[in-house]
Amino acid sequence: LPKGQTSSSLDDDGDPEIVWASRMSFDPSLGQLKVNMSKLAMTDSDAQHWCIWFRAYLEKIKGTVEVWAGSVDFAENLLTSRGIGFVLEAFSEHRVPIAVLKLHHNRIAEGTSLAAFLGRCEGTLQELHLSHNELDAKGSAEIIAAAAKSTEADGSHCYPRMESVRGSVPLWVRLEQNHVDQGTFVEIMDSQYAELKRDGVERVFCDASSKWCTPHSCAGANQAGSTPAVHLKNLQQQRRRAASGTATDSSQVSTAATSSSSSSGSGTTTSSAALPEGTEVAKILRWDW
Repeated sequence: LPKGQTSSSLDDDGDPEIVWASRMSFDPSLGQLKVNMSKLAMTDSDAQHWCIWFRAYLEKIKGTVEVWAGSVDFAENLLTSRGIGFVLEAFSEHRVPIAVLKLHHNRIAEGTSLAAFLGRCEGTLQELHLSHNELDAKGSAEIIAAAAKSTEADGSHCYPRMESVRGSVPLWVRLEQNHVDQGTFVEIMDSQYAELKRDGVERVFCDASSKWCTPHSCAGANQAGSTPAVHLKNLQQQRRRAASGTATDSSQVSTAATSSSSSSGSGTTTSSAALPEGTEVAKILRWDW
């Protein structure tokens, strides 16, 4: 967004509700709703306003068909856990299940509101995208534990969910590029293992390193009853906070080792010290489509 432009200044009339309405898609034949509120520089206050508008919007589209959200995208905004809590409460209050929830590139630092949502969604959520936020090991573990604990109305576990063709499928979660110390994360999860473990399942989560692990399948599902509750793709790729408080990429081994990169065929180098202050440098291990 241009400097100084916010969600409330994205249309000629200065009315964000006009923009919000243009970013909603509803198929009345299926009852499927798609919400795209990404890249609007939305703050927690904007999210609270949006929820009021959303409740009125639902009243207009509701008919004889049950409404469900195929995708809810609030990525690349300025939302904290508080703003996300407002949004999730609005969907829960009106019993609108969400299949795919995109919240990456925000300012979420706590897992409480997301953990609460997972505890009451009864397994309807299939994908949760939380990369590039401010979550630490404690907040991340709270979210994963909530998914593993969540149950259906009959008391059965929500995750892994059952799909008729692919068998059991874990909840797909993206937590890379946060501030998750893996040692602390594993320690917290291990401390809750007795409560979270199930017969025949060795792990609460799968690292999704196999090519057969996708949002719709798990390599571990080939063994009956052994599928973990959660897929954690690229968990090892985390940022770390420098002494100044700015975030750096965990793939940087040392300043000396990463201070230069070779130019193809020229033999020249470019020092990372020449980059503007606050610039994040990341080593791309592979493209993940």
